[in-house]
Amino acid sequence: MLKKNIVSTAFAINYGRPSFFATEAEIELSDFVATFHARIEDAQMHGMGEGPYSGEGFLRGWNFGNVFSACLALSKSFDLSSMPADKLRAAWAWNYHRTEQDWRNPSLVVPTIMFLNGRPCTVAVWGDGAPFLLPRVDHVLIGRHVRGEKHFGLAPWPAVVEVIDRAGFDTAKGPIKLSYFTTPQASKTWSPTYPNRH
Repeated sequence: MLKKNIVSTAFAINYGRPSFFATEAEIELSDFVATFHARIEDAQMHGMGEGPYSGEGFLRGWNFGNVFSACLALSKSFDLSSMPADKLRAAWAWNYHRTEQDWRNPSLVVPTIMFLNGRPCTVAVWGDGAPFLLPRVDHVLIGRHVRGEKHFGLAPWPAVVEVIDRAGFDTAKGPIKLSYFTTPQASKTWSPTYPNRH
């Protein structure tokens, strides 16, 4: 069998992205460089040049280009949504480690944190009162069967916490662990006060 040697490989990540894109990319790049003992050529401004590779160097170059790209878009009056960096990183970290939470909490639904189109906010989906591990988000999309009808609604975080408090769960620390065999009545029949009914 003919063996082929990999002479070079290229990696690119677009600008105009949340900062966690580069955070996750750097994890993969570090592993790749360590595995293949690769030499690098980083053409980014404020990047690493011909090396050596470092996570800090990659992020420095990409973040500079990403900020420049955002400033250019704003100067041309493009409509850009934004969110504080710590909030974006928290959402990314939750999603990145979500499988680990699944392993630790096999009886609970562990949701993905999503971003709502049209406005910069975080959302988790809580369906039909299932046992749930709830991360801190801006809104929770609630789905419930109430008297045989499906109800859906987007509830703001304070309203969700109020219902969970009434059900007797500790909401002081996150993520909120909603572990039960029978759905508490306070959350079983609850749907937001402004449901979209289908």
